[in-house]
Amino acid sequence: MSEIDEDLSCPQHEEADTKIVYHVCNTDARANFVIRCSDTDIAAIMLGNMHHLKNDDSHVWILTGTGNNQRYVDISSIYKQLGPSLCRSLPGFHAITGCDYNPAFFKKGKQRPFSILKKNKEYQQAFLTLGTLNLIDDVDEEERVFNIVQKFICDVYNVPGITDVNAARLQLFISTYMYKNDYILNPENNGWTLEDDKYHFHWFDGDQLPDFVSQSLEEELAEKPEENTDEQDDDLDIQYQDWLDDELPDFNDDDNEN
Repeated sequence: MSEIDEDLSCPQHEEADTKIVYHVCNTDARANFVIRCSDTDIAAIMLGNMHHLKNDDSHVWILTGTGNNQRYVDISSIYKQLGPSLCRSLPGFHAITGCDYNPAFFKKGKQRPFSILKKNKEYQQAFLTLGTLNLIDDVDEEERVFNIVQKFICDVYNVPGITDVNAARLQLFISTYMYKNDYILNPENNGWTLEDDKYHFHWFDGDQLPDFVSQSLEEELAEKPEENTDEQDDDLDIQYQDWLDDELPDFNDDDNEN
């Protein structure tokens, strides 16, 4: 007969990913834990909460893969090698750089952002702070951490001297669409017209159609006789009446059956 431990019910956790980590961290006895999953989110969350293990002698593995490709990932050894500061920053880092609910950075993946994170304690501390109650309650602290995360993203995209993501995007746009002679493309010469301080599409130059095409269309319209609109309306009325004659008996039969 199994026992129900109310302390492990954790109703505040809706996702299985966090429930698994919660159960592991709240087990008092020394144990060897094997988490069977193929989800990177669980690995990041587990590494970020290894310091919450109630028994320091416990060991955590993740069993991943299928068939002959199954392997054990030693989470405890990874935690010891990377260190508490870096591991505790991994959940926030993973959420920002791409997880189940957030897309990854365009053409950046995880390797370059992670190498930047390893070398910078300021970034580690900022990601560690994400999701804490202090960050939610303190507006100034929230802005400070947000600016550090923006600086991290600018570093990922190799935009030096800029700590604002929108400014970095503008700089990347200018660098990509600039001529070699440092001449920036002018909208008025590249598909736009400026009228009343607003830009409008400039669809084409010259005539819309070649002259011979326009003339042939005009001649075809001139030669085409005008159609009798009244006769067309009468034909439509007749077709509609025929449709009613065909469909109404079916409707009446259905009503009688009901």
